[in-house]
Amino acid sequence: MKAILMAAGLGTRLRPITNEIPKPLLMIGEKPLLAYHLEALAKAGIREVIINSHYLSEQIEKFVYDNNFGIDARVSFEPVLLGSAGTIRSLKSNLTKEDFLVIYADNLTNIDYRNFISYHKTMNGLATMACYFEKNPAEKGVVILDNDKRIVGMIEKPGEGVGPSWANAGIYCFKKELLEELQDNRSEVDQPYDIAKDLMTDNFFISNRINAYLMSEYLLDIGSLSSLEIAGENIENIIF
Repeated sequence: MKAILMAAGLGTRLRPITNEIPKPLLMIGEKPLLAYHLEALAKAGIREVIINSHYLSEQIEKFVYDNNFGIDARVSFEPVLLGSAGTIRSLKSNLTKEDFLVIYADNLTNIDYRNFISYHKTMNGLATMACYFEKNPAEKGVVILDNDKRIVGMIEKPGEGVGPSWANAGIYCFKKELLEELQDNRSEVDQPYDIAKDLMTDNFFISNRINAYLMSEYLLDIGSLSSLEIAGENIENIIF
Protein backbone atom coordinates (compact mmCIF):
# COMPACT_ATOMS: atom_id res chain seq x y z
CA MET A 1 0.00 0.00 0.00
CA LYS A 2 1.15 3.52 -0.83
CA ALA A 3 0.61 6.69 1.15
CA ILE A 4 0.32 10.34 0.19
CA LEU A 5 1.42 12.89 2.78
CA MET A 6 -0.15 16.29 2.20
CA ALA A 7 2.60 18.77 3.07
CA ALA A 8 2.11 21.66 0.67
CA GLY A 9 0.37 24.17 2.94
CA LEU A 10 1.58 27.72 3.52
CA GLY A 11 1.42 27.57 7.32
CA THR A 12 0.00 31.09 7.51
CA ARG A 13 -1.44 30.65 11.02
CA LEU A 14 2.02 29.75 12.33
CA ARG A 15 3.81 32.86 11.16
CA PRO A 16 6.33 34.31 11.82
CA ILE A 17 7.88 30.87 12.50
CA THR A 18 6.84 29.56 9.10
CA ASN A 19 8.27 32.56 7.27
CA GLU A 20 11.49 30.56 6.97
CA ILE A 21 10.50 26.98 7.90
CA PRO A 22 7.69 24.95 6.27
CA LYS A 23 5.14 23.62 8.76
CA PRO A 24 6.07 19.92 8.24
CA LEU A 25 9.61 20.68 9.41
CA LEU A 26 8.69 22.47 12.62
CA MET A 27 10.42 20.84 15.56
CA ILE A 28 8.25 18.99 18.07
CA GLY A 29 10.48 17.72 20.80
CA GLU A 30 13.67 16.52 19.15
CA LYS A 31 12.28 15.82 15.66
CA PRO A 32 10.45 17.63 12.87
CA LEU A 33 6.75 16.85 12.51
CA LEU A 34 7.35 15.14 9.17
CA ALA A 35 9.70 12.63 10.80
CA TYR A 36 6.93 11.32 13.06
CA HIS A 37 4.77 10.62 10.02
CA LEU A 38 7.46 8.83 8.04
CA GLU A 39 8.53 6.73 11.02
CA ALA A 40 4.94 5.71 11.77
CA LEU A 41 4.27 4.70 8.16
CA ALA A 42 7.48 2.67 7.99
CA LYS A 43 6.57 0.95 11.26
CA ALA A 44 3.17 0.03 9.81
CA GLY A 45 4.76 -1.65 6.81
CA ILE A 46 4.11 1.08 4.26
CA ARG A 47 7.00 1.01 1.87
CA GLU A 48 6.25 3.89 -0.50
CA VAL A 49 5.13 7.42 0.32
CA ILE A 50 4.66 10.45 -1.90
CA ILE A 51 4.96 13.83 -0.17
CA ASN A 52 3.38 16.73 -2.00
CA SER A 53 5.05 20.08 -1.49
CA HIS A 54 4.78 23.69 -2.55
CA TYR A 55 5.85 26.24 0.06
CA LEU A 56 9.61 26.15 0.77
CA SER A 57 9.69 22.84 -1.07
CA GLU A 58 13.48 22.75 -1.32
CA GLN A 59 13.72 22.39 2.47
CA ILE A 60 11.29 19.46 2.47
CA GLU A 61 13.14 17.80 -0.40
CA LYS A 62 16.49 18.15 1.36
CA PHE A 63 15.11 16.69 4.59
CA VAL A 64 13.46 13.72 2.87
CA TYR A 65 16.41 12.86 0.63
CA ASP A 66 19.08 13.41 3.29
CA ASN A 67 17.47 11.04 5.81
CA ASN A 68 16.65 7.35 5.78
CA PHE A 69 13.39 6.36 7.44
CA GLY A 70 13.28 2.81 6.10
CA ILE A 71 10.69 3.83 3.54
CA ASP A 72 10.78 4.77 -0.14
CA ALA A 73 9.86 8.45 0.08
CA ARG A 74 9.78 10.97 -2.74
CA VAL A 75 8.63 14.57 -2.98
CA SER A 76 6.14 15.73 -5.61
CA PHE A 77 6.42 19.50 -6.11
CA GLU A 78 3.27 21.46 -6.99
CA PRO A 79 4.07 24.80 -8.66
CA VAL A 80 0.42 25.74 -8.08
CA LEU A 81 -1.54 24.40 -5.11
CA LEU A 82 -3.94 21.72 -6.34
CA GLY A 83 -5.87 20.98 -3.14
CA SER A 84 -5.92 17.53 -1.56
CA ALA A 85 -8.25 15.91 -4.12
CA GLY A 86 -6.39 17.68 -6.91
CA THR A 87 -3.13 16.20 -5.63
CA ILE A 88 -4.61 12.68 -5.67
CA ARG A 89 -5.86 13.25 -9.20
CA SER A 90 -2.43 14.43 -10.35
CA LEU A 91 -0.90 11.20 -8.95
CA LYS A 92 -3.53 8.84 -10.41
CA SER A 93 -1.02 6.91 -12.51
CA ASN A 94 0.79 5.89 -9.31
CA LEU A 95 -2.34 4.72 -7.48
CA THR A 96 -4.20 2.37 -9.81
CA LYS A 97 -3.16 -1.01 -8.35
CA GLU A 98 -4.32 -1.02 -4.73
CA ASP A 99 -5.92 0.88 -1.86
CA PHE A 100 -3.94 3.90 -0.65
CA LEU A 101 -3.59 6.20 2.36
CA VAL A 102 -3.94 9.99 2.33
CA ILE A 103 -2.65 11.83 5.40
CA TYR A 104 -2.56 15.52 6.26
CA ALA A 105 0.98 16.12 7.44
CA ASP A 106 0.11 19.07 9.69
CA ASN A 107 -1.36 16.82 12.40
CA LEU A 108 0.62 15.18 15.19
CA THR A 109 -0.77 11.71 15.80
CA ASN A 110 0.20 8.26 17.03
CA ILE A 111 -2.60 6.48 15.17
CA ASP A 112 -1.99 2.76 14.64
CA TYR A 113 -2.00 2.55 10.85
CA ARG A 114 -2.08 -1.26 10.88
CA ASN A 115 -5.37 -1.21 12.79
CA PHE A 116 -6.69 1.58 10.60
CA ILE A 117 -5.93 -0.29 7.38
CA SER A 118 -7.31 -3.56 8.76
CA TYR A 119 -10.55 -1.79 9.72
CA HIS A 120 -10.80 -0.28 6.25
CA LYS A 121 -10.48 -3.67 4.60
CA THR A 122 -12.99 -5.28 6.97
CA MET A 123 -15.66 -2.61 6.46
CA ASN A 124 -15.40 -2.78 2.67
CA GLY A 125 -16.36 0.80 1.85
CA LEU A 126 -15.02 3.09 -0.85
CA ALA A 127 -13.20 5.00 1.88
CA THR A 128 -12.50 5.06 5.59
CA MET A 129 -12.01 8.34 7.40
CA ALA A 130 -10.23 8.49 10.73
CA CYS A 131 -12.27 10.58 13.16
CA TYR A 132 -11.18 11.98 16.51
CA PHE A 133 -13.26 13.39 19.35
CA GLU A 134 -12.97 17.16 19.36
CA LYS A 135 -14.11 19.23 22.34
CA ASN A 136 -14.22 22.48 20.35
CA PRO A 137 -15.18 21.61 16.75
CA ALA A 138 -16.21 25.10 15.56
CA GLU A 139 -13.38 25.23 13.01
CA LYS A 140 -13.23 21.51 12.24
CA GLY A 141 -15.04 19.14 9.90
CA VAL A 142 -17.79 17.61 12.02
CA VAL A 143 -18.96 14.19 10.81
CA ILE A 144 -22.50 12.83 10.98
CA LEU A 145 -22.66 9.10 11.69
CA ASP A 146 -25.36 6.44 11.51
CA ASN A 147 -25.57 3.48 13.88
CA ASP A 148 -23.16 1.44 11.71
CA LYS A 149 -20.37 4.04 11.91
CA ARG A 150 -21.09 5.03 8.35
CA ILE A 151 -20.55 8.71 7.57
CA VAL A 152 -23.73 10.15 6.12
CA GLY A 153 -22.70 13.79 6.10
CA MET A 154 -20.10 16.31 7.15
CA ILE A 155 -20.29 19.95 8.21
CA GLU A 156 -17.16 21.97 7.52
CA LYS A 157 -16.36 24.58 10.17
CA PRO A 158 -19.85 24.77 11.72
CA GLY A 159 -18.96 27.73 13.93
CA GLU A 160 -19.78 28.37 17.55
CA GLY A 161 -22.64 26.57 19.26
CA VAL A 162 -21.63 23.05 18.27
CA GLY A 163 -20.81 20.80 21.21
CA PRO A 164 -18.09 18.14 21.42
CA SER A 165 -18.28 15.96 18.32
CA TRP A 166 -16.46 13.46 16.17
CA ALA A 167 -14.40 15.33 13.59
CA ASN A 168 -12.40 14.60 10.47
CA ALA A 169 -8.81 13.72 11.45
CA GLY A 170 -7.43 14.27 7.95
CA ILE A 171 -6.45 10.60 7.59
CA TYR A 172 -8.11 8.50 4.88
CA CYS A 173 -7.82 5.07 3.34
CA PHE A 174 -9.29 4.95 -0.17
CA LYS A 175 -10.02 2.11 -2.51
CA LYS A 176 -8.41 2.57 -5.89
CA GLU A 177 -11.92 2.92 -7.33
CA LEU A 178 -12.02 6.40 -5.78
CA LEU A 179 -9.92 7.56 -8.71
CA GLU A 180 -13.04 7.23 -10.87
CA GLU A 181 -14.81 9.73 -8.58
CA LEU A 182 -12.24 12.46 -9.13
CA GLN A 183 -14.16 14.31 -11.78
CA ASP A 184 -14.02 18.01 -11.02
CA ASN A 185 -17.01 19.60 -12.76
CA ARG A 186 -16.79 23.02 -11.15
CA SER A 187 -16.69 26.07 -13.37
CA GLU A 188 -13.68 27.51 -11.53
CA VAL A 189 -11.33 24.68 -12.46
CA ASP A 190 -8.27 26.75 -11.61
CA GLN A 191 -9.17 26.66 -7.91
CA PRO A 192 -7.83 23.99 -5.52
CA TYR A 193 -9.90 20.80 -5.47
CA ASP A 194 -10.29 19.64 -1.87
CA ILE A 195 -11.36 16.27 -0.43
CA ALA A 196 -13.57 17.57 2.39
CA LYS A 197 -14.91 20.72 0.73
CA ASP A 198 -15.34 19.64 -2.89
CA LEU A 199 -15.24 15.86 -3.23
CA MET A 200 -17.20 14.80 -0.14
CA THR A 201 -20.52 16.44 -0.94
CA ASP A 202 -23.88 15.12 0.23
CA ASN A 203 -24.20 13.15 -3.02
CA PHE A 204 -20.82 11.53 -2.39
CA PHE A 205 -21.96 10.16 0.97
CA ILE A 206 -25.30 9.05 -0.50
CA SER A 207 -23.66 7.23 -3.42
CA ASN A 208 -20.75 5.60 -1.57
CA ARG A 209 -20.17 3.81 1.69
CA ILE A 210 -17.72 5.91 3.73
CA ASN A 211 -16.83 4.37 7.09
CA ALA A 212 -15.59 6.12 10.22
CA TYR A 213 -12.63 4.81 12.20
CA LEU A 214 -13.23 6.29 15.64
CA MET A 215 -9.78 6.99 17.02
CA SER A 216 -8.73 6.31 20.58
CA GLU A 217 -5.23 7.55 19.78
CA TYR A 218 -3.75 11.04 20.10
CA LEU A 219 -4.26 13.68 17.43
CA LEU A 220 -3.53 17.39 17.49
CA ASP A 221 -3.83 19.81 14.59
CA ILE A 222 -0.63 21.87 14.53
CA GLY A 223 -2.51 24.84 13.16
CA SER A 224 -1.56 27.63 15.52
CA LEU A 225 1.30 28.80 17.70
CA SER A 226 -0.61 27.65 20.79
CA SER A 227 -1.12 24.12 19.42
CA LEU A 228 2.56 23.94 18.51
CA GLU A 229 3.40 24.80 22.11
CA ILE A 230 0.95 22.16 23.41
CA ALA A 231 2.52 19.54 21.12
CA GLY A 232 5.95 20.32 22.53
CA GLU A 233 4.68 19.98 26.08
CA ASN A 234 2.90 16.66 25.38
CA ILE A 235 5.40 14.93 23.14
CA GLU A 236 7.25 13.02 25.86
CA ASN A 237 3.98 11.47 27.06
CA ILE A 238 2.80 10.27 23.64
CA ILE A 239 3.53 6.61 22.86
CA PHE A 240 4.41 6.15 19.20
